[in-house]
Amino acid sequence: MEKKVAKKEVRLKDGPEKAALLNTLHNLDSLRQSIQRYGLTYIDSSPGFMSYDIPNDIVYFNIQRNDVANFIHETTHGAQFQRGEIVFRDTLTGDKKTIVDGLGDDLDNELEAYCAQFAYDPSSVTDLPDKYSHPASLDGITAQWLLGLTNADGYHQLYMPNGREGIAAQPVNIYSTKKDMEAAYPLAPCIKRLGSDYVLGNDPRYLNYPAKLRRYRLLLSQTARALPAMPSSLPLPR
Repeated sequence: MEKKVAKKEVRLKDGPEKAALLNTLHNLDSLRQSIQRYGLTYIDSSPGFMSYDIPNDIVYFNIQRNDVANFIHETTHGAQFQRGEIVFRDTLTGDKKTIVDGLGDDLDNELEAYCAQFAYDPSSVTDLPDKYSHPASLDGITAQWLLGLTNADGYHQLYMPNGREGIAAQPVNIYSTKKDMEAAYPLAPCIKRLGSDYVLGNDPRYLNYPAKLRRYRLLLSQTARALPAMPSSLPLPR
């Protein structure tokens, strides 16, 4: 699928679509080189989604087989996770769920993913059922269009925030405070119980990639300091 993205990027003239696909290829490189493990799971239903397998520490992109446009969409969310715009619960709770959805997916995150998807295959976006419009260009992928996206029966709006979970009503990232979380999920009772000094990125119950990367680099540094110094050159034999 990545090779198909690269072939499409080469054929495009300079412009926003080409720039978007170049960014997709950069994102895929960053995921490949990441300390986080990623995997693909093929599903029969649509749309795709990103999830986290807590026991095995693997972030999965759940997509329909051979759906390159959806592959681009979900791996864009992977890049957002690496930037700290999405986190995953990594502590088991009473619901016994071991594979969980992300927290912090907001309208801006989805718009970025749909723009990347559109750059590869415009019809994969323009053909989606929508109450308001069908974008003819990247400029048409707006918050209003996103909020109008529905399921196949044209009734349920997929990205309308419910105030409790799922899509956030306001942008969320690892720097979000209690006030930010209340704006994003105003009807979630657990948010009200957070401390006044709460910051999402400091919450130990969530997998926060920038923090994970810092811990990894610190461990490498400590390991390097603990190793005996290597001589600059080996002694010559006598």
